[in-house]
Amino acid sequence: MAVLSTLAAGRTEALGAAGLSSAEALTGGYRLAFTVGAGLLAAAFVVAALMFRSGRTGGTPAHRDGEAGRPVTRSVPRAVRTGGSARP
Repeated sequence: MAVLSTLAAGRTEALGAAGLSSAEALTGGYRLAFTVGAGLLAAAFVVAALMFRSGRTGGTPAHRDGEAGRPVTRSVPRAVRTGGSARP
């Protein structure tokens, strides 16, 4: 946002120095900022689409390894399972 406002202010100042009215200079400055913002948004959509197509959506390692249907099993100490002591 700061970059876009800086671009708009710079363009407005340049157009004002070139002899355009303040309304025309402001319009030109905002037009540049909106154009750059729209370009950045389009680039973000392209990057997001490429990420989904390549299958790099994150997830757990099991999902990345193709084991999404397998339940995760962990070894639980006997004391935790039974609520008692770990000693036999």
